[in-house]
Amino acid sequence: MNKLIYSLCITVALASHGFAQQEDSTDLLAEMNLVGNADFRFLFWKIYEAELYSTNGEYEYFENLPLALRLIYTRSFTAEHIVKETGNQFDILGLSEDSYAGWLQELGEILVAVEPGDALLLYVDTESASHFYFNNEYIGSIENSEFSRHFSAIWLARDDRYADLTRRLTGEEA
Repeated sequence: MNKLIYSLCITVALASHGFAQQEDSTDLLAEMNLVGNADFRFLFWKIYEAELYSTNGEYEYFENLPLALRLIYTRSFTAEHIVKETGNQFDILGLSEDSYAGWLQELGEILVAVEPGDALLLYVDTESASHFYFNNEYIGSIENSEFSRHFSAIWLARDDRYADLTRRLTGEEA
C-alpha cells in the first residue's frame, strides 16, 4: 500500500510540473523529431549510438524544451561505471565535486547496468526536470534544472575533444 501511495504522489508531483510520468517512452519520441545522431567511440571501440530529439527537430542549448537524448549501447557497463564516468565528465566540464555529489547519488539510485542493444533515454521536460527510461520503461527522475543543464551538457555543450559528437547531435554537422 505504501508503494502505491508513493507512486501516486510522484505521479501527481510530476503532473503538477507539466510532465505526467509515462511508463513507456515510445509515445514521447513519437511526438518528437530527430535533431541529429552520432556514434561515440573510445579509441577504436564503439561505445554507444546517440540520438537527440526535440519537438521541432532543431536544437538550441536549453532554449528548446522538451528534448530527449537516447543512448543505444554497444558494450556492457555497470550502473556504477556509468555514474563514475558521469562524475568524470562533470569534472571535465569544470564542476566541483561538492556541486554534483548529490546528483551522482540520485543517479546511482536510478540507473541500471546496460548490455549491448540496451537503450537509456534522458527526457528533459519543459520545466527542466530529467526523466530516465531504460529500454523504453520509466526508471526515475531528477527534478533539478541545474542537474539537467549540466548532465545534458556532457553531450550537447562540448567544445573539447568531444566537440564533433556535439555538432553531429545538435544538427550542426551531418
